[in-house]
Amino acid sequence: MKVGALLLALLLALLLGLSARVARGADPDDQLEQAALAYARGDYRQTISLLRPLLYPTIQLSDEDKALRAHKLLGISYVFEKELSAARNEFMAILGTRPDFELDPLVEPVSAVELFEQVKRDNAEKLAEVRRRIEEEQRRRGELQRPRVRETVVIERTTTE
Repeated sequence: MKVGALLLALLLALLLGLSARVARGADPDDQLEQAALAYARGDYRQTISLLRPLLYPTIQLSDEDKALRAHKLLGISYVFEKELSAARNEFMAILGTRPDFELDPLVEPVSAVELFEQVKRDNAEKLAEVRRRIEEEQRRRGELQRPRVRETVVIERTTTE
């Protein structure tokens, strides 16, 4: 009987180690989808454990929209788990790149929407600065692109004449 229990324990340890390795080696975008499924099931602890390594210490996701989605799911999961300081940090991570981002009150839990709006109010000056920086970057990009457009028009006119 002891040998059977020992074999069972070894098998269980092997399976747990294998599943941990698979999770670590999983494609980050796939892991985001797994986290979204855990969130949909109401398994907020699992959501947190899947998302944290995708965002910290560096973002592992393939684009900004996926990173924002991960921050949103992580922040709301923290709200459900009553880890409000961590939730605030995630909401600021969103607002730091998209200062006008909104949580949909028809979809998201009221407690998360209220906290998100509080974070926006508490950081209004910082968010105004983020908006100014984004507008400046957009203006600068627009100015850099205009000469290229003029050059293209000149080239087209020259070649058609």
